[in-house]
Amino acid sequence: MSEQNSNQQTNVLAIVGMILGIVSILIGCCSGWYAILIGIPGLICSILSRKQSKTGMAVAGIVCSIIGIIIGILLTVILIGLLAILELYPELFEILESYGYYGY
Repeated sequence: MSEQNSNQQTNVLAIVGMILGIVSILIGCCSGWYAILIGIPGLICSILSRKQSKTGMAVAGIVCSIIGIIIGILLTVILIGLLAILELYPELFEILESYGYYGY
């Protein structure tokens, strides 16, 4: 009976890890650092599930979480770089304002 509970808990961890990994990929395309915050718990859940029993769902959670974290880091670095460029070249704000963006 305890072995069945152990497998059920492993499956729940694997499912949670995979769902968090997929969500981190989807959120990573929109907002960078939120994907990092969601991808790390997904990675932890998937690794714990992988240690208990080797299921494909745990591996999928690990892969999805890592991809989501990488996307989040890349998008965050790109956004910080763009903000730095806009800070260095204030005339770019004038160009953006001419297209209707006022920076608010």
